[in-house]
Amino acid sequence: MQKIALNGLFINYLDNESLSENVILFIHGNSHSSRTFRHQFGDPLFKNHRLLALDLPGHGASDRSERYGLGDFVTVLTDFVKALGLRNFILVGHSLGGHIAIEALGSLDPAGILVFGTPPLSKPLDFSAFLPHPSMAYVGKKDFSDEEIDRFLSTFYHSKKPDRSDIEEFKMTDGAFREKLSESFGRLEFQDEVKLLSEFQGHKAVLHGTLDPLINPAYLRQKIDGGSLWKQTVLELEASHNMHVEDAEAFNLELVQFADLAFGVRPGQAGSLVELR
Repeated sequence: MQKIALNGLFINYLDNESLSENVILFIHGNSHSSRTFRHQFGDPLFKNHRLLALDLPGHGASDRSERYGLGDFVTVLTDFVKALGLRNFILVGHSLGGHIAIEALGSLDPAGILVFGTPPLSKPLDFSAFLPHPSMAYVGKKDFSDEEIDRFLSTFYHSKKPDRSDIEEFKMTDGAFREKLSESFGRLEFQDEVKLLSEFQGHKAVLHGTLDPLINPAYLRQKIDGGSLWKQTVLELEASHNMHVEDAEAFNLELVQFADLAFGVRPGQAGSLVELR
């Protein structure tokens, strides 16, 4: 693990220290950390890529902050990319990390962007992006009992149970982050992500896990039918919300194919995912 100072905050990050100029930059979700991508860092499929994953402020081993708005995370991500001098990179965002990645398209120029567990948000906010699951009530909750932690984390998986790493990540997270981020969303402090993604000219993919109880596939279909997102941008994988953990083998195969396409390593279509219908 390494640390870098950005605007007065020490940000922790993982780096596989590959000499490759093709960089895959991972952004984790709510109450996760860079450790959530351990199944990607440990997979030899990515031996020809440099892998980076940062702990967002208030998460993992990064400093806590007084500000946890979506725009604040976008600033951290943008500054991180510039500080490391990254030029040929793709953004891979999970859940909240996907929203951060999409909103960073206004300030960064990646070769591609892949998000999963992330319904691109439109303005005005369409709440149908998310399914009415009981765990949605926990998203902005500051303090949790052990039972609530287990219940919340279980939502991210289909058949796997939360393990020690999941629980440790959650407990390391600054509870004020969830509360302040929820307040920020309530003030509509986010960009039109559908517009940003539709206008992005690089390679792009939105992976929808068909076993994800939080994301509404009908919302994604609506955005396709309305022409806001290009066809074949939103694709299905039979997987859970945390597909990068529970369904890592399938996820990694699709990701490396997408990365190689974005970096120009191989021509043609990325992966074997099924278009959402």
